[in-house]
Amino acid sequence: TPGKSTYSSKDIIAIEDKHRTKYNTDHQIALWMFFADGASATNTGSSKVLGTAYRNTSFVIFEETIHDLSTSIFEPNRTVLETTVITHEIGHLLGLTNLGSEMVQHHEDEEHAKHCNVENCLMYWAVDNSTGLSNLIGANTAPQLDSQCIADLQANGGKSNAGIKGGYNLAAVNFDGDTETGQRHGFHVGFYGESFISKSVSLQAELLYSQQGYQLKDDASTFTQKLDYINLPVLLKLYPTRNFFLEAGPQVGLAISHKEEFDSNFRLFDTTQEFEPDNFDWGVNFGGGFKTDSGISFGVRYHLGLGSVYDEGDPKNRVWQFSVGFDF
Repeated sequence: TPGKSTYSSKDIIAIEDKHRTKYNTDHQIALWMFFADGASATNTGSSKVLGTAYRNTSFVIFEETIHDLSTSIFEPNRTVLETTVITHEIGHLLGLTNLGSEMVQHHEDEEHAKHCNVENCLMYWAVDNSTGLSNLIGANTAPQLDSQCIADLQANGGKSNAGIKGGYNLAAVNFDGDTETGQRHGFHVGFYGESFISKSVSLQAELLYSQQGYQLKDDASTFTQKLDYINLPVLLKLYPTRNFFLEAGPQVGLAISHKEEFDSNFRLFDTTQEFEPDNFDWGVNFGGGFKTDSGISFGVRYHLGLGSVYDEGDPKNRVWQFSVGFDF
């Protein structure tokens, strides 16, 4: 560096303009990091600036000031302090806090604009100023982003997640678009992957094992149709609020096992017969639910089958699903 004792914003920008050679392109992101051997010209009394982000991809670290504040056992570890300031300034370049990345919930410090109001967050105002380093004394690692700053980045910069889900099925069949059977109780379990295409819209694909079928009862007996599927739903999910969602989309399914059971209530005999339903099923799903910030989701979904289970009678699957999901 030029060896100045203090650096103003004008000085820092002039150095960058003279020496910077890499800039953002369609295929790469470039950052300019200037480690100054002097102090900030904006220092006042005991308040000393440790780093500053400026423009869109540039920041300065006042290395001499960091060294001066990390020389004894009663001060922060130098590596931790330097890492904290660098990652804090990168956070600003990513739009935190309320600096381009829209806040999901308000958490901007009212007295220190563009900083988080959570004291142990990486984007807390004191992280890049000498007046607030007491939290770093004795620390072995740099602070992390709190859940609200993470939510801001996820909502504004794209997000994807995957997980496991399972739950309870109430399955029936509709004959000829008129008569609906009794319900078979079962379960479903499988995996999902969700990818956000905007702040409030995502696409979710799933691979599920699902117990379906139906029951028919009369005064003397119960007929149970057992159909187990591997289903592939694809859902468009809308988040009208941060945690509530609505979903809809197509589903295809493959029957992997089938069994019909006739159970005499008089207990004279039990018989099991197997028929050949159509192996392929398709339809649409509608539903909604609630997803916590920690990635636990609770959902209700209705499957409206459009493919016939058998050739005769035009029976179509109707399934209510109540599920719980967990992001990995």
